[in-house]
Amino acid sequence: MFGFTGTGALALSLANEVWTASASAAQIAFDAGLRDAEVEAAIAAYRQSVAPYRQTILTAFQQVEDQLAAIRILARQQKVADDAVKAANRRSIFFSINIRPAPSPSPPWSSPKPCCCPTKSLRSR
Repeated sequence: MFGFTGTGALALSLANEVWTASASAAQIAFDAGLRDAEVEAAIAAYRQSVAPYRQTILTAFQQVEDQLAAIRILARQQKVADDAVKAANRRSIFFSINIRPAPSPSPPWSSPKPCCCPTKSLRSR
């Protein structure tokens, strides 16, 4: 048989080993896609276990990005507010230097006003 020439138990046992090994090799090679299905099932289980972790990481990145955007917006608002305060201070200094208060009028009870009527008393009539 295909290169085996000999007599005795050695030749027979060697032939048996060859056929047994070839049968088990054929069984491993042809498993009707069971090995591929098991590998795909393992990959699917891995992806299913990684999905929540991935979502948590993506949520964390989104929150960090939102906070960075908020910081940028608040920094712009702070700059606008600072500029407004500086401008108001400049105007206040300008007006306090250039405008002096007018003299305050005297209260009405402090001095009598002259009357345009003759000074006759009402009793003399």
